[in-house]
Amino acid sequence: DALPIYLMIAHGLIDRRAGLQTARELLRAPSLRSAQGVGARAPARARNVLRERRELQVTDHDLARWRAALSRRPNMIARLERERGWRYQAMRELELGVDRGRITIPVRNAHRDLRGLLRYQPDPTGRPKMLAAPGSRLGLVPHPRAEASGQILLVEGPPDMIAARSRGLPAIAVPGDYSWQPQWAQLLAGRDITIVMDADAQGRAAARRITDDLITCANPHIVDLAPHRDDGYDLTDWLLDHPEHLDAGVLSTCMHAHQRTRQP
Repeated sequence: DALPIYLMIAHGLIDRRAGLQTARELLRAPSLRSAQGVGARAPARARNVLRERRELQVTDHDLARWRAALSRRPNMIARLERERGWRYQAMRELELGVDRGRITIPVRNAHRDLRGLLRYQPDPTGRPKMLAAPGSRLGLVPHPRAEASGQILLVEGPPDMIAARSRGLPAIAVPGDYSWQPQWAQLLAGRDITIVMDADAQGRAAARRITDDLITCANPHIVDLAPHRDDGYDLTDWLLDHPEHLDAGVLSTCMHAHQRTRQP
């Protein structure tokens, strides 16, 4: 009951800027070349199924079942903490669950209404890492209204956000490097925003686009985690490489000392 992001884009359920994967991941997706541009040629039955699935079918009751399922998987919880740096308390606060082997991540709006569901595969399987349930409307995760801090760490993707929040950082995730929407800037107005995208061309370009939109209403600055790398090294990697920095203030200071690029 989930569609790969690239298929949703191909059939017009969301536009390309809402893609959860990086451009590199999209190009590697096995069905991308056949899915792009085939809306007019796709079988009528497939198009009708996609139209019917535009309404989100996931409920808060489903989320509760999946949270309970995750609580009964201590081995998975331990592995996520060991390999991804996710702590169970952060997982509970973010309402994470598990369904058919994927981590479920709810997307809520400012009123806490459920507006979408992401399904994350933490293991390498050759399939897309992130899927969106049909009918999902993507947004910042968690919604900025749910975070009271005046200093926000804006990161690329929910997995990095979960890792950062597991270390006490007030992180909010952009769904992916192509998913930023200019109107989201107003949701972060008046705050100090540290933008941490992946160490690759797509991530750095996304950081610049986000800064351009934030500069008129917030105080944004970019942290490049690894200026000399271009392999997608991300915040989760950085946090795992720096296990000694457990305090949020110390960690933020270390990141800024490592590399900081301020925008005019």
